[in-house]
Amino acid sequence: MMRRLLVVLLVVMVGVRVFAQQQSQLLYDLTETFTVQDLGFTFNYPQGWLFTVGDGGIYFAPDEKSLALAADGDLSTMPSTVYFSITGLPLSLITEEQDPALDDVVASLVTLAQIQEVERIEFGVLGRRAVLVVTTAPVLSYTTIWRQDDIITALSFVAPDEQTLLAHGYTLGYMLGTIQGVNAQPLPNRYDWQDVGLSIAYPEGWQVYPERYAIAQFEEDAAGIVDPSYQPKGYVIGMLFLTLSVTPEEAAAFDYRIVADNVFSLFQDAASYTYEELRSQETRAFGMHVAFKDGRQTFVAGFVDAEMPALRLFTLGMPSEKDVEPIRDTWYAMVQNVRILTAKAR
Repeated sequence: MMRRLLVVLLVVMVGVRVFAQQQSQLLYDLTETFTVQDLGFTFNYPQGWLFTVGDGGIYFAPDEKSLALAADGDLSTMPSTVYFSITGLPLSLITEEQDPALDDVVASLVTLAQIQEVERIEFGVLGRRAVLVVTTAPVLSYTTIWRQDDIITALSFVAPDEQTLLAHGYTLGYMLGTIQGVNAQPLPNRYDWQDVGLSIAYPEGWQVYPERYAIAQFEEDAAGIVDPSYQPKGYVIGMLFLTLSVTPEEAAAFDYRIVADNVFSLFQDAASYTYEELRSQETRAFGMHVAFKDGRQTFVAGFVDAEMPALRLFTLGMPSEKDVEPIRDTWYAMVQNVRILTAKAR
């Protein structure tokens, strides 16, 4: 039965875009919107469900009795219905390790909470790499874990039995696909870079400059992107495709942090960078926030193609540090919506 649960989730974890063709499987109308202000994201949840804030986070359930039982912290009096909760924990409460990998964070949480797990599934939430843990104790659940800076977020969808959890698989996948940053701009446009192998969604008003491998607010930024020392006027997206002189097996085994170090060395006059684990709806990536000596800032998402082997870099440059926060949620939304083009398309 648990294997069947996994198959159902794997079908829908790519998000709303794919799941839209499976709406007959939805058990609820996901028309309610909730904003988690402290964590900076919104999501849709079932119409008519109630919520409350408890010691362990924010709880959602279909009725008052179930909500009270879910939020009371007593695992011996669990609801007879499904419910879900959202918890944000400082990274320092989970591990003393500096900048740990997400897999290590998940392992620490499993140990601390004495969780019995069946399997893990990797996918993307808010453009970040997330891990869904299928648990059988202390509760039967799908617990989805991702990192936002120094906060670890866990969304746990709990059911009284396997059959009930299975029946809610598509609904859960759809709901997870609605999570987005509170300040993310709509991305109504999309451009396919065939020779780079990436399809990028981007905001209204930005222009594509195919021959310059750029999408920019201002044309002069698209022209200047080839100059490593160019100071952009606004936001500008760049694309880069690098063929790797390694075997497919070596590329598949890459340590992404080492790859990021090598990418950092390509940036002229760069002062420092921070690393994070990213993931689109389709594949894993590494993320970088590069700060330059003159104040410029650049976000980088790197996608390794082990089969070719090749490295695809998707960048977003901006004039200064003050331009980071206004675009951060939109950047993660763009990463979440990156599509890898097939070999045939390239």
